[in-house]
Amino acid sequence: MTRALIVDDKEENLHYLTALLTGSGITVDAAHHGAEALVKARQAPPDVIISDLLMPVMDGYTLLRHWKADPQFQQIPFIVYSATYTDAEDEHLALNLGADAFIIKPTEPEDFLARLREVQANVDSLGAPSRPKESVGDESVRLKYYSETLIRKLEEKSLQLEQTNLALQQEIIERRHAEEEAKFHNTVLLTQQEASLDGILVVDEHGQIISYNQHYTELWQLSPQRVGASQIAPVLQAVSDRTENPEVYLARVKYLYEHRDEKSLEEVPLKDGRIIERYSAPIVSVDGRYYGRIWYFRDITERKRAGTALEASEREQREMARLLETERSRLLAA
Repeated sequence: MTRALIVDDKEENLHYLTALLTGSGITVDAAHHGAEALVKARQAPPDVIISDLLMPVMDGYTLLRHWKADPQFQQIPFIVYSATYTDAEDEHLALNLGADAFIIKPTEPEDFLARLREVQANVDSLGAPSRPKESVGDESVRLKYYSETLIRKLEEKSLQLEQTNLALQQEIIERRHAEEEAKFHNTVLLTQQEASLDGILVVDEHGQIISYNQHYTELWQLSPQRVGASQIAPVLQAVSDRTENPEVYLARVKYLYEHRDEKSLEEVPLKDGRIIERYSAPIVSVDGRYYGRIWYFRDITERKRAGTALEASEREQREMARLLETERSRLLAA
C-alpha cells in the first residue's frame, strides 16, 4: 500500500488531501511544515511527499532542497502543491530543485490523482532518483533566485492581505452604521415597536411583561401566547435554555433586577451558533421612581464573523510582514 506524507500549515488543506488520498487506498501521514516533515520522513520514509510551499518554520522550497540532497529521500518523488506560488518562474524553480511535479491549487480530485499516478509511474519506470537539474546554476545563484522568489511572493501576499483587511474594515463600518441607524429609529419608534429591528421587551417592577414586539418572539423562538400577559420568570427560563450558559444567563438577569440602577450591554452566545447582543436599562421617571426594565436584543452574528475574519487576516498580514523582513535581511547579508 502506498504511503504519502502531506505537508501544509493549513488544517483544512490537510483534511482535504487526507480524505482524497485515503479514499483512494493511500495511507497518509501529515506535517505542518518542512522541519516536521523531515523528522517524520526519517522515522518512516513515505512512498511520495506532497508539499505546500509557503509555510512557517521551513517552507516548501527549503524542504525540497533538503529532500533532494539526502540520499535516503532522493528516490522518493516530491510533488509541489501550491496556491500561492503559481507563476511560471515558481514552477521553474521547483522543477530545477528536483520536484517531480508542480500542481496548482485547487485542482479537481480526478486530475490530482491522475498526476499522482503519473509521477509514481515515471519513477517506477525510470528506477532512478530525481536530482536537482543543473540549469539553476551553482548553490549561491540558486539561493539568490530562491530568496528573490520568496520575497516577491511575500510582497504579493502582503498586498492581498492588506486589500482583504480594507474590505473587512469597510464591511464592519457599514454594519455599524446600519446598526446605529436602526438604533436611532428604534428610539424614535418605541411606540411602534413592531417596526423595530431589535427584539424589545418591557417588564414592570413586579416582573410582569407589559410590552414586547414581534421581533423579540422571533429572535428567541417563542410563541406570542407564551410571552403575552405573562410573568417574566417562565419566559426567562425558556430564553436561558437557548443560551450556551443558562445558569450564567439567569444569574446575570437576576443581578440586574436586584441592582435597579445598573445598565448592561453584553454578548450572549446561543446553542445554535448565533450571538445576541443584549442591552438592558432601568425605566425611571424624572422624579426617580423605578418602573421596571427595558431590554433590547440584537443578532450580531454576522458582525462578529466579520470581526473575527478581520483579526485572522491581520494576524496573517503581520506574519507575512515578518517573513518578508527576514528574507530581505537575509538577502542583503548574503
